[in-house]
Amino acid sequence: MTLISNTRFDMGIPRDLEVSEGYLYIAEGHVEEAVPTGLRVIDVSDLAVPTEAALYVLSDVDTVDLVIDGDRAYVAAWSVAGYGGLYVLDVSSPADPNMYSSVIPNGAVAAVDISTQKAYVTVRRSSHG
Repeated sequence: MTLISNTRFDMGIPRDLEVSEGYLYIAEGHVEEAVPTGLRVIDVSDLAVPTEAALYVLSDVDTVDLVIDGDRAYVAAWSVAGYGGLYVLDVSSPADPNMYSSVIPNGAVAAVDISTQKAYVTVRRSSHG
């Protein structure tokens, strides 16, 4: 294995990542409150010089899982307070991701997978309420 790039980005804790059509999508969790986290998009079309394309901030939650399916990013997130959800982002323009929809269950979404245009999630039940 050969290291192609050693580029560093100021970011949270990478929880999951996916590569799709020249972009690296990273679900990142909190390191500290001062560091915004969510879905980070890195342009890796030139592997020697990866560049940050976007950061879609998901406030007050830790992103924990990620699936890219076509023009959609499915991001699972939760918080210590016991809430969170499945956030579906439109990534048809990777440099400008936008919220497409979200589902906030009674609990926190801990994992997501996509099959035949259906999202499957695991939910961690909230102990608060």
